[in-house]
Amino acid sequence: MTIAALATAPAAGAVGILRLSGPEALDVGRLLAPGVPAQPTPRHAYLASFVDAEGRSLDEGLFLYFRGPQSFTGEDVVELQAHGSPRLLRLLLTRALEDARVRHAAPGEFTRRAFLNGRLDLTRAEAVADLVAADSEAAACRGCGALRRARLARAGPGGAAARAACGHGGRAQLP
Repeated sequence: MTIAALATAPAAGAVGILRLSGPEALDVGRLLAPGVPAQPTPRHAYLASFVDAEGRSLDEGLFLYFRGPQSFTGEDVVELQAHGSPRLLRLLLTRALEDARVRHAAPGEFTRRAFLNGRLDLTRAEAVADLVAADSEAAACRGCGALRRARLARAGPGGAAARAACGHGGRAQLP
């Protein structure tokens, strides 16, 4: 089944993201953004109008399609990047959930699917969970360090690119 959830905090901001993952992600995403081509180019950003059930424009933003298995979850993924109004994002999420092929994602379910589909190993999945739940600078640093170590382990002895990915030695640089 396809899942949907807000990928950004439910607070006002410049950008808010609705994420869909699963076999119907593209079809459902296109119901919300009908101007997007039927076969969009993966990893290409489309400027799109997001519409309600009657076809009235709710917002204009970016539509991104990631074809599985080359996505975070290993499934087809669609992201709608809209303006960050909590009310607007709830409208878009509610509209997606009106489709019988979609259900609300449980907390951590996108990461769980990535793990189950072989896109993340258990160490990286746990590091993502720790980083998301970090409530202090020290916790954020530990989460970033765990992600870095997992990348290095996966890259093996020649993992220069992985070592560069967290170029500040595993310490999150926060203001």
